[in-house]
Amino acid sequence: MQYAKLPKSLCNEMEKIQRSFLWGDTNQSRRPHLVGWDVCCLPMNEGGLGIKKLHHMNDAFLMKMMWNLITKPNDLWCKVLYSKYGRNNDLRVTINSQSYDSPLWKALSGIWDQFQQNIVWQVLAIPAPKDIDGQDSIGWGGTNNRGFTVKSAYDSHNNISHPIEGDWKTLWSWKGPHRIQTFMWMAPHEREWIFKNINNQLLDTHNKKWSTIFMVACWHMWMWRNKTIFEDQFQHPNDSIFKILKMVEDINKYTQHPLNIHQCNTVFIGWNKPREGWIKLNCDGAYKDSLGLAGCGGLFRNSDGRWIKGYARKIGTCDALCLNVGNILGNVACLETRFPPTSSGK
Repeated sequence: MQYAKLPKSLCNEMEKIQRSFLWGDTNQSRRPHLVGWDVCCLPMNEGGLGIKKLHHMNDAFLMKMMWNLITKPNDLWCKVLYSKYGRNNDLRVTINSQSYDSPLWKALSGIWDQFQQNIVWQVLAIPAPKDIDGQDSIGWGGTNNRGFTVKSAYDSHNNISHPIEGDWKTLWSWKGPHRIQTFMWMAPHEREWIFKNINNQLLDTHNKKWSTIFMVACWHMWMWRNKTIFEDQFQHPNDSIFKILKMVEDINKYTQHPLNIHQCNTVFIGWNKPREGWIKLNCDGAYKDSLGLAGCGGLFRNSDGRWIKGYARKIGTCDALCLNVGNILGNVACLETRFPPTSSGK
């Protein structure tokens, strides 16, 4: 991405994978995408998630190459390009490519118009220049210090985006579960009353913030509503207010006394070799409930620690018992391929 022009179809395919990951799509099912992709790609302070559009990011990296090519002409790679494409004497003015040029040079030529829109001239002497003043140089119009940054180049592509009004800084600075933050991010679009409640400090008590009570209550009501519709066995809790206030209390405790991860003890895990002439098997499995997928793997090593055979297997949807059985079958299959039975059956 940093040194070549990616096809638009490839960028679209990678963004499709990003969207599937964001909304939890699987090969078996596709979940609703509740917010448009263009909104997700907005900066976080403008109502988005700050995800970068790959096509624009690719162009921003190519602009960085163009900038270095102009401002650092004595670098070896710049000298190589200048010697190969010597017809472009001054890249600050123009650049052109031919059909037989390399894909890189064609890509640099393709982003020139966008690049040129951000070029400003820095005049060193007014009005009477002298030799000791040096030559006039170019600057990058997207930054205050006239230096190039990839972020400013990317932002130059998104200058036509429309920010969504709202106090997003308050939402993202809230100290609480990220799943509730994400839910409230999806909800406020075109709903000004939600931000009014998040910013309402008049209803705060000495140990509870109204913003926390409001956000936790909205999240619980949404979850209970969905379970009532889609789960036949679900029963709405009778003590719903207690459950909401209990979670608010837990969040406040964490906010006042956050966990100190630096106090955790490090546990070193070692491998104990088997006896001489024996082979040791180490295997494990894992299951991800949100995706309904399971997998296992293992490896065989001798008494010297030398790797003999290994395997990894995707099992799919199963419970813990099936996962262990699949792991055992993987071990047996691995042994049979490495140590096939003899004619006597041993």
